[in-house]
Amino acid sequence: MCRVARPCEIFRLAIVSVVCVMFLGVRLAAAEVPIDPSLTDARQIILDFDRDTQKFFAAVRHQDRKIELYHSVDGGKTWVLEPGLLENELVDADMVVAGDYVYVAAALVGSSNADLIRYSAATGVVDQDYGRHTVLDVAPAAILDVALASDQDGADSEIYYAFITSDGVLRFFVDSSSDGTTFTTFAPGISDACCGLDMTFNPNSLDHDVFISYWDGYSTPAIHVWRSYPWVEVNYWGPETDQHTSAISAFGDQVIFCHTWRWPDGLSVWEQRSYGDHDTWVQSPLDIPLPGESWYSGCDVTARGGRGFASAYIHDSGDFDTIYFRRHTDPDTMAPWEARVPINEHDAAAGLGYSTSLTWFPPDHYALAYVGDPGNTPYFTLIEIPVFADGFESGATSAWSITVP
Repeated sequence: MCRVARPCEIFRLAIVSVVCVMFLGVRLAAAEVPIDPSLTDARQIILDFDRDTQKFFAAVRHQDRKIELYHSVDGGKTWVLEPGLLENELVDADMVVAGDYVYVAAALVGSSNADLIRYSAATGVVDQDYGRHTVLDVAPAAILDVALASDQDGADSEIYYAFITSDGVLRFFVDSSSDGTTFTTFAPGISDACCGLDMTFNPNSLDHDVFISYWDGYSTPAIHVWRSYPWVEVNYWGPETDQHTSAISAFGDQVIFCHTWRWPDGLSVWEQRSYGDHDTWVQSPLDIPLPGESWYSGCDVTARGGRGFASAYIHDSGDFDTIYFRRHTDPDTMAPWEARVPINEHDAAAGLGYSTSLTWFPPDHYALAYVGDPGNTPYFTLIEIPVFADGFESGATSAWSITVP
């Protein structure tokens, strides 16, 4: 794990920086920072930002217990803790910036209540009047998996809440983000869900606001993708895997999701993309282990900002577990992904339950959060991409806009 001496860390930082510059000009915008250096039991991190204030928010779930919200007003250089109201043991959580608020959903162990809490996006302070709001009590079932999304990149007026219950039902609700107390259900009619839930808003689309990915609960599980409205299943895939997780993102009806796939030499990470019709999908590996290489997992993807697709995932590689960053910005759907770039300066926690959290940050950055190892400390990294690294280097201008996103 390269813990012998400080010069080793300096050498690694130099190597990471050189490699990032070599490939496509992608580089770290600054040295990565611990979100909370005193925190040593992080298990899950969800990252988002507020386009109005340019603040970053990071929800950190501790090892099987409470969740806390951190925010940064200086581009991720420093972070402030804003304790919330959820102190019970959790099995899952999610967070999203929606309108003037930051909403947090949490699945408490054995609870039948689909709960939300929220914070002020302007101040980061928990909304005590909102309290712990129960959207629905699903007793005698229990909440197993939760997902949040919002139309912040669109009209910035709605919040979407989906969750899976122990009876296999996947429920979906929508409300005004300024209200957050009178959710309306638009049930997709899914009754075979078990896990791996993710959800995304689809900006710049006239027809399909939301996409959902999840795994079913059969003995030979498969991953499903549905789109709204009306709800239609647009993808179904059954790779063998030991990690039933998914990540999905969309922009202008271009959709991407990632998942793991069991390979002869360990888990591999794969992505599937659709470019508008959602009847045709392009599938390709993000990384496949070579003999003796161990596995890849923890993938996240984003299409946010209309800058093509970007991905991040973890390589459980032994002494130092690497997080790789890759992009696909070529308008040619069959073009290969750009070369992978190692992006983390600290050893990443790898294995079941650990993942990356990746988002675009306007105008020309990506932000990444992950759990470090040893110590289970949450880290934040800001990745800079070249201004023209958006897939139009050949001179085509059809995808350019005079409107500032």
